[in-house]
Amino acid sequence: MTIAVDNDQRLLAVPGGKDIILSPDDFSTHRSWERLCLGMPLRDYDFLDINMWKRYWILTHGLTEGVVVNSGAEGSGKSLWMYYMGYTLQQLFGKGCTFDIPPKEGFGHYRSIDDDTFCEELEKFKEIAKMEKAKEMGEVSEQEFQNALNQIKLYNTVIGIDEAYDKLERARRGNFAVNVGRLIRKYRHFHILFILVSPDKDDIDKRMAFKRRTHEVSCFFNGHICRYNIWQRRANRWTGHELTPSNWAFLWGTTNIIGSTVLPIKRG
Repeated sequence: MTIAVDNDQRLLAVPGGKDIILSPDDFSTHRSWERLCLGMPLRDYDFLDINMWKRYWILTHGLTEGVVVNSGAEGSGKSLWMYYMGYTLQQLFGKGCTFDIPPKEGFGHYRSIDDDTFCEELEKFKEIAKMEKAKEMGEVSEQEFQNALNQIKLYNTVIGIDEAYDKLERARRGNFAVNVGRLIRKYRHFHILFILVSPDKDDIDKRMAFKRRTHEVSCFFNGHICRYNIWQRRANRWTGHELTPSNWAFLWGTTNIIGSTVLPIKRG
């Protein structure tokens, strides 16, 4: 099969969003455009716009939807990566962001969710399914349907669960973990990117979440820079990047206080 190299526009499909159109004018050299046409990997210097490079990188590594297990030693930048990805996907793709632990105010718009509101949002999907049938019958307009869909906190969003071992540990599996597990199985239908943060990935409930992972992120901190090794499970492909924490201090601080679930002590 011969792959043509021409000047026709190329499309990058965005799950749940508007597709991205690329043309030769987006690239620093004609050779970079040729590499795109031939399906060869590209680097940041191949693009004239750094944000277009970021979009390309995220899409080619499948990071707009899926289940990411994010692990590493305490203070290695796990939470920073979660909020950075949420912020970046919001800025570049217009995705919503929903967190169990709020980021700093500098993050911008996000939604918080707890056990009760999580169940409420899940219930809305049932109503949306009915509304979709009504749309097919011509009883509801496409705009009304899309408006209702976009009001659901869990649709086309990044769902970040910090210290996920606290809520998704098998030994303490409750309704929240079961509901998350059920939603994880439908992430492609609702264009959700789950980011599950835990120092030890083995503490995340295997049946509800871990076995469904699409990516793993291993985090490291050398005293100045946070390094991230990212494994794309299905493609068995590795990539990575770095963040300087001081550049992203408006999103998250490593000393932020995080609450925890407290189990009652049984007395004899």
